[in-house]
Amino acid sequence: MYRNTFRHRLTTGTWTLPIIAALAALTWLIIPLLPAGEGQACNRNWWLGLPLVAAITYGLVECNNRNALLRVRSRMMGGTYLLFVMACPALHSASWQCLPAAALLFAYFALFSTYGNPHAEGRVFHIFLPVGIASLLYAPLVLLVPVLLFSLAVHIRIMSHRTFGAALLGFLAPFWLVFGYTLWMGNTESFFLYIIGIWQWQPTGLGGVPAWAVGSCCIIGLLSFVSSLHYLRTAFNDKIRTRMFFYAILMVHAVLLLLLILRPADYAILLPMLAMNSAPLVGHHLTLARRRGSELWFYTCLLFLVVLLVANYFELWNSWLRFL
Repeated sequence: MYRNTFRHRLTTGTWTLPIIAALAALTWLIIPLLPAGEGQACNRNWWLGLPLVAAITYGLVECNNRNALLRVRSRMMGGTYLLFVMACPALHSASWQCLPAAALLFAYFALFSTYGNPHAEGRVFHIFLPVGIASLLYAPLVLLVPVLLFSLAVHIRIMSHRTFGAALLGFLAPFWLVFGYTLWMGNTESFFLYIIGIWQWQPTGLGGVPAWAVGSCCIIGLLSFVSSLHYLRTAFNDKIRTRMFFYAILMVHAVLLLLLILRPADYAILLPMLAMNSAPLVGHHLTLARRRGSELWFYTCLLFLVVLLVANYFELWNSWLRFL
């Protein structure tokens, strides 16, 4: 019965990802003509965002292909990420705030490749190197370090004194390189002031956070939260190897949601990471959910994304808030 539904044909179709990718690429031309994208047509960062999004999408698809994160033939992980990008014009523009999302995806590639490898010190180094770069750019991401160490110890089960040392070296390498550069320039004081400054972070409120950012984070966060609960209830259907990978993604996802709650003012960094990290969870849910009401929830998710798209493209959030 499930194989005859529109949801099955959409989530497992060969042409689903190419069609979504074509529609997503079209938004780079359409959005500059709308109120939400006024002035973007001549913005270099706007057009650099297109290859960046394409690279992240390809990374998600390749991560699924290499690690069999879905039990069926599907490209919904990359497709889900593109749907999030289509619905959020802010994710179209390339900037340094997008680098932590790309770094996290690279860390996943290295993390998943360590499974079953008792001599994976080099790969462990490459897990924590991008995390160190991301933490250098945005200090609260240091919370990912204990999460990934826990995954290596409990989920991947390769933790030893050698892998721990490789993790420590990988995380500290970006800081050492920056320190060496400032030492060579004779300006080490600026390095220490920078380190002290970025690590003195505190929770922030919603003051100054635009309504579209709150709405985007809430909708993507809701879809990913429901998908996370679904996976925790149905994880036994996956192989142990796949289950361990998704547990690592879930733990990182919890950290991102916590940071969004504590520091919503940092949405420019956290929203791209949330969209990328939510794509495997939501894609898995939309593709493999079999319980009663799954069809209705699938169409509800699409409706949420359409509402988010319309509200962001035409800047309707403030009007809705005044109406409420």
